[in-house]
Amino acid sequence: MRLFIAINFDEATKEAAAASAKLLQQHSLRGNFSSRDNYHITLAFLGETERRRLPKVREAMENCQGREMKLSLQCLLQNKSA
Repeated sequence: MRLFIAINFDEATKEAAAASAKLLQQHSLRGNFSSRDNYHITLAFLGETERRRLPKVREAMENCQGREMKLSLQCLLQNKSA
Protein backbone atom coordinates (compact mmCIF):
# COMPACT_ATOMS: atom_id res chain seq x y z
CA MET A 1 0.00 0.00 0.00
CA ARG A 2 1.10 3.57 -0.66
CA LEU A 3 1.59 5.54 2.53
CA PHE A 4 2.09 9.20 3.24
CA ILE A 5 1.95 11.49 6.26
CA ALA A 6 -0.39 14.42 5.84
CA ILE A 7 -2.28 17.23 7.51
CA ASN A 8 -6.03 16.89 7.06
CA PHE A 9 -8.24 19.96 6.91
CA ASP A 10 -11.36 20.72 8.90
CA GLU A 11 -14.69 20.97 7.04
CA ALA A 12 -14.66 24.78 6.83
CA THR A 13 -11.24 24.76 5.16
CA LYS A 14 -12.29 22.00 2.76
CA GLU A 15 -15.40 23.97 1.83
CA ALA A 16 -13.40 27.15 1.15
CA ALA A 17 -10.83 25.22 -0.88
CA ALA A 18 -13.61 23.52 -2.88
CA ALA A 19 -15.08 26.92 -3.75
CA SER A 20 -11.68 28.12 -4.98
CA ALA A 21 -11.13 24.89 -6.91
CA LYS A 22 -14.49 25.30 -8.60
CA LEU A 23 -13.53 28.80 -9.71
CA LEU A 24 -10.15 27.57 -10.97
CA GLN A 25 -11.82 24.71 -12.82
CA GLN A 26 -14.23 27.11 -14.55
CA HIS A 27 -11.29 29.13 -15.87
CA SER A 28 -8.99 26.21 -16.74
CA LEU A 29 -8.54 24.78 -20.19
CA ARG A 30 -7.97 21.29 -18.79
CA GLY A 31 -6.70 19.46 -15.75
CA ASN A 32 -7.63 17.08 -12.98
CA PHE A 33 -9.18 18.40 -9.79
CA SER A 34 -9.29 16.37 -6.60
CA SER A 35 -12.54 15.89 -4.73
CA ARG A 36 -12.83 17.86 -1.50
CA ASP A 37 -12.62 14.61 0.50
CA ASN A 38 -9.02 14.22 -0.73
CA TYR A 39 -7.80 17.70 0.25
CA HIS A 40 -4.72 17.56 2.48
CA ILE A 41 -1.11 18.69 2.66
CA THR A 42 1.40 15.86 2.27
CA LEU A 43 4.30 16.20 4.69
CA ALA A 44 6.13 13.01 3.69
CA PHE A 45 5.54 10.39 1.04
CA LEU A 46 6.57 6.96 2.30
CA GLY A 47 5.76 5.12 -0.91
CA GLU A 48 4.89 1.46 -1.26
CA THR A 49 4.98 -0.13 2.18
CA GLU A 50 4.35 -3.73 3.13
CA ARG A 51 1.47 -4.24 5.55
CA ARG A 52 3.79 -6.03 8.00
CA ARG A 53 5.73 -2.76 8.43
CA LEU A 54 2.67 -0.73 9.57
CA PRO A 55 3.28 -1.24 13.31
CA LYS A 56 6.80 0.23 12.96
CA VAL A 57 5.51 3.15 10.90
CA ARG A 58 2.79 3.83 13.47
CA GLU A 59 5.31 3.62 16.32
CA ALA A 60 7.67 6.06 14.58
CA MET A 61 4.82 8.53 14.05
CA GLU A 62 3.70 8.29 17.69
CA ASN A 63 7.27 9.00 18.85
CA CYS A 64 7.73 11.92 16.49
CA GLN A 65 7.65 15.40 17.97
CA GLY A 66 7.60 18.74 16.27
CA ARG A 67 7.04 22.34 17.08
CA GLU A 68 3.67 23.99 16.66
CA MET A 69 3.32 25.95 13.46
CA LYS A 70 0.79 28.29 11.94
CA LEU A 71 -0.19 27.77 8.35
CA SER A 72 -2.16 30.28 6.34
CA LEU A 73 -4.00 29.37 3.17
CA GLN A 74 -5.88 32.65 3.03
CA CYS A 75 -4.66 33.81 -0.38
CA LEU A 76 -5.43 30.41 -1.90
CA LEU A 77 -8.90 30.21 -0.47
CA GLN A 78 -10.29 33.66 -1.20
CA ASN A 79 -12.95 33.66 -3.88
CA LYS A 80 -12.49 36.98 -5.69
CA SER A 81 -15.32 36.46 -8.20
CA ALA A 82 -18.00 37.97 -5.95
